[in-house]
Amino acid sequence: TMPTIGSRPPGAPFGNAAAGDAPTRPERVATYAAAPPEVLSAFLGLLTLTDRGKEYLAGRCIGEATARRFNLRSLDTPGAVIGEMKDRFPGDALCASGLFTRKQRKNGGDPLQFLFTVPSIIIPVFENGAPVYFLGREIGGPGKMKPHGIPQHPLTGDFNPDEEGDLFLFEGAFDALSYFELTGKENFLALHGVPSVHRFGEIVEVYPRRRVILALDNDETGHRMAAAIQAAFTRAGAPVEWWGDLKVRHGITAPMKDLNEILCAIRERGFCAA
Repeated sequence: TMPTIGSRPPGAPFGNAAAGDAPTRPERVATYAAAPPEVLSAFLGLLTLTDRGKEYLAGRCIGEATARRFNLRSLDTPGAVIGEMKDRFPGDALCASGLFTRKQRKNGGDPLQFLFTVPSIIIPVFENGAPVYFLGREIGGPGKMKPHGIPQHPLTGDFNPDEEGDLFLFEGAFDALSYFELTGKENFLALHGVPSVHRFGEIVEVYPRRRVILALDNDETGHRMAAAIQAAFTRAGAPVEWWGDLKVRHGITAPMKDLNEILCAIRERGFCAA
């Protein structure tokens, strides 16, 4: 069982900061409740990885073995799946799942609406063998979709949190999947966004035996947050040497935004793994 991130009392100081006053988590009131597990399990059970989804993953250099390992799915058209979910569960349960919302429509149609844009890749996140969260990625578009009104859960690899070693912290799921493609390792978390200093503080406390590596995107936001986190915490490591060595070994000279771009550049050169 993986530890839970985000369970500390509001305002409690973090214990792994650099010398001086530790950052504190802002006071906040938890308004989210866990999604109904039976709804999430039923939704996953209705999904498959369609040919369109496989084609999209191949374009992102994510292989079938990785897709199977992380139970990746896709949704081309929502009609049948949404109809089945509405037949099986009341509207309140569907809304509580974070996958549906109620929105009044001018034409008087069904106000219960599916939140994810389709077609999309659906990435499930599991805890104790059951889905607790879904991340959507629009096929053919830039849209990223998250459930509404339920706690975020990072995509977490299968590693022993009590063992010493590196823990790679990615912004997005596709970078984590790319890391698995390149290394076969699962010592990672994908946060579905750029971590704040406070979020990083939660993570280093949950995984006290791990050196947390900031594998953030090579862009202005990623650089700025990496600098802020490294200024506040002595245990924040940046994968500059690892990525640089990886690019040098495969003859990549062009700037790359993230690890998925590096993976695809490596594949274009005919290599199967790093």
